[in-house]
Amino acid sequence: MGIGTFGSFTQARLAIYAAQTGLNVTGNNISNINTPGYTRQRLDQVSLYTAGSDRYYAEGDVRTGQGALVKSLSQIRNPYLDIRFRAESAKVGYMDSKMEGLKEIAMILDEVGKGDISKGEDGFGILGLEFNKIATALRDLVSETGHQEYDDTVRQTAKNLIAKFNTYASKLEEVRESTVKKLDNEVSEINNYLTTIRSLNEEIRKCDIHGDPALELRDERNRQIDALSQLIDINVTYSEEEIAAGMKVEKLTITLDNANPDKSITTDESLLVDGIFSAQLSFGTPELNDKYDPNLKPGDPGYEPKYLKADGTATDDLREANILKDKENPLYGLMISELKNKVGDLHVNGKTYAAQTITQADLPAGLAFNAKTNQGLVETADQPDKGDKTITIYTRTLKPNAPNPPTDADYTYTKQVYEQILTKPVALDDNDINGSLQAHRELLTEEGEFTDLNVIANIDEGAGGKRGIPYYQKTLDLLANRFAQVLNDANQGYLMDPDGNYITKGQNADGKDIGVAIEILPGEKINKDWDKMSAAAQGALEAATGITYDKTANGGDGNSKEILDAYLKANGGIFFQGGVLFSNNPGNDDPSNITAANISISNTWDKTHLLVRSFTCPPGDLEPASGQSDNLTHMGYLLDFAKFDYVPTSLPGNGNASSKPMFTGTFFEMWNNIGTVLGEDQTYTNTMLNTYYENALAIDTERDAVSSVDFNDEAMNLMMYAKSYNAACRLMTTIDSVLDKLINNTGLTT
Repeated sequence: MGIGTFGSFTQARLAIYAAQTGLNVTGNNISNINTPGYTRQRLDQVSLYTAGSDRYYAEGDVRTGQGALVKSLSQIRNPYLDIRFRAESAKVGYMDSKMEGLKEIAMILDEVGKGDISKGEDGFGILGLEFNKIATALRDLVSETGHQEYDDTVRQTAKNLIAKFNTYASKLEEVRESTVKKLDNEVSEINNYLTTIRSLNEEIRKCDIHGDPALELRDERNRQIDALSQLIDINVTYSEEEIAAGMKVEKLTITLDNANPDKSITTDESLLVDGIFSAQLSFGTPELNDKYDPNLKPGDPGYEPKYLKADGTATDDLREANILKDKENPLYGLMISELKNKVGDLHVNGKTYAAQTITQADLPAGLAFNAKTNQGLVETADQPDKGDKTITIYTRTLKPNAPNPPTDADYTYTKQVYEQILTKPVALDDNDINGSLQAHRELLTEEGEFTDLNVIANIDEGAGGKRGIPYYQKTLDLLANRFAQVLNDANQGYLMDPDGNYITKGQNADGKDIGVAIEILPGEKINKDWDKMSAAAQGALEAATGITYDKTANGGDGNSKEILDAYLKANGGIFFQGGVLFSNNPGNDDPSNITAANISISNTWDKTHLLVRSFTCPPGDLEPASGQSDNLTHMGYLLDFAKFDYVPTSLPGNGNASSKPMFTGTFFEMWNNIGTVLGEDQTYTNTMLNTYYENALAIDTERDAVSSVDFNDEAMNLMMYAKSYNAACRLMTTIDSVLDKLINNTGLTT
């Protein structure tokens, strides 16, 4: 049918209302142009048209619509750009936090430009300078043998070097402890975001039920999701959830994105938020069953479950595992809890079956209906050991014209079945997350070349190339340990004649003590140089010690020293000289397990003159010449020129690390190499940070082009809605004038 005469007023009224609402929306956009996270709103309107033909439809009748109908308000967003931005945001967060951690390490270890120029050091460095100072002090002692002040200078420069090792180790430990706190705070921050998003989902759900678009709540939720995406790599999806027959509301789901390089590992796709339910992250290490074999599957002969319960029995259900709270071990410590809402209810996933109509006789005995929701439910545990359930929901609907109060017969009934599976806690592997949280985990756990080979083989094949605080701590420990070992070894040995033959005490014909060369076979003397001995002498030494000579041992230096030491110690009467210079505690002479944190001047060296000047005695003597200082010269050579292999397995506690040298060079070159590796890590991280940041900025600019408020667009909308409003008002005036003429002046004659 065509629009009625007075229907034209409704048409004009709807036009005025639509224009006025458009002005309000435009004004709201303009007023929020500087509001963080605000998304531009748009008025959605449709033409009001009543379909169908009149019974007495006139063929010449022109049909028009009944006006404009304001349908809703909506936001202008591009979901694809949101997905891209949040994926890039996680990369920015990762590189930014990693760069921050590397800068803190560099503030300790990077010595470029450091040093006291007023003392002529010319920015040479601090710890590196101490290596040169001790070498200089040794050279001075060579020319001033016997002068106590030069002995004291060597010991004092060694103390200064040790103090730098101790200080750097202490500062690195402070960085590690502060990073642990950052990781802990970041987990709390993530949990706050998850809780806030869950609460916003609940409020938006209520608004959807009552027809309110809740656009401002959605803006706040997007802000929270964007902030969360910088901490962890997430995947956000939107779906519709049926809450009643024919009624659906929006449901937002957040899962961890698959950050693992091995895409077949999907534990990182676990749910974080599912509508009005959310999980929490926590520290906890499941206690593993040492009999578990990852190569076996359930049902295979000899298969053992993976985890241990508190009572010592094994299980494959992580929820039943004995979770050890251990913030000092964040490599395996992060877990996702079961999904819960704010009152602690467990979230459930599962299949939903369509509702079916039933009779009152089909209701289970004793079923109680909720007075408000008119629903009753029955739970059946299908698999009690796993917590899975079948839940049947019965709904009753009051029949038309039912009496008040109604009886059970005054209702119709439906039955709907849900197969529900309780969410389970998930332990996150080392590669399951990305973002700032992962950067802090790697700073705390990655050991580079010191990584256990089992970790590389079974957990993260790329771990050998990742360097965090532990790598730099252990590299510094390895340098301190090798330095102490080399000088300790150089300061002890056995007396030799000028030809390098080991000597022991004997007497000449006059009864005077003299040095006598030691023979292993008649006429075969024991020499410090393995190759100077005959094959027969070498074989006799091997047989006497039970050690076979290996030319490839000790990085190609061979193991002759071990064979000779074993023989000389087993055969008494050898004049031993020297002692331990560096120990693991200033109160003892124990050279074992020396690190940068505990390296000390040995107790004996601190109280006596312990530096051995020479092991070589003149022919027939038992004492080196008073001015002979070849061992001091040798020590100077070791500090200045000798190159050593730095092997991760040689550091105590790293026996299952790589056995290949991570660097070969002098002590000073090794120290410089630590700075070089750190600089390369910083350069790479900074390059990737700038790349990811520029990408994220470009995507965010595209998002703003779509979603943000633009003054020019809103100004045009103002003019458009203002003109529309004026035109609608003029239409109302015109219709009024026409009807006035029709009603009051039709048929009048003048």
